[in-house]
Amino acid sequence: MMMRTFSLWTLIALMPASPAMAQSGPNRTMNEFQRQVDSQLDDAQAVLEQEGYTQVNRYIDSSGLSETESHQRELQLDASYDYVITAVCDSDCADLDLVLSTSGNEVARDTESDAYPILSLRPNATAHQIEVIMYGCEAEPCYYGFSVFRQ
Repeated sequence: MMMRTFSLWTLIALMPASPAMAQSGPNRTMNEFQRQVDSQLDDAQAVLEQEGYTQVNRYIDSSGLSETESHQRELQLDASYDYVITAVCDSDCADLDLVLSTSGNEVARDTESDAYPILSLRPNATAHQIEVIMYGCEAEPCYYGFSVFRQ
């Protein structure tokens, strides 16, 4: 597994959320907090595309998480690519974490005390589970989203 650090993420973490511009389908409406998340994922996408990454998956939570709750989702990753997985949350969120595992074994984690977790890796397996953990939420529920990029 190869790990890289992106200094540009410091800039994203310090940027206020830009005006919300939802990328919603015809049957999907987003609330104010989901639009904040979507906008932040747009910002991350712009930065990572400049680094040569392509977004292959974007997920925006539809129900929100309370403090200490978590959600898990399945991810399929190709071992021939390097990946960056980033998550963001709405303005009421203070601490969001990511844990990636395969077959019950942890592969990567970002459990720093911030609201912008980032994982960078080259996977050894295809099937993965990503767990998003809400550690700090000032006004529940807090909404989050994550994007998967590869290069």
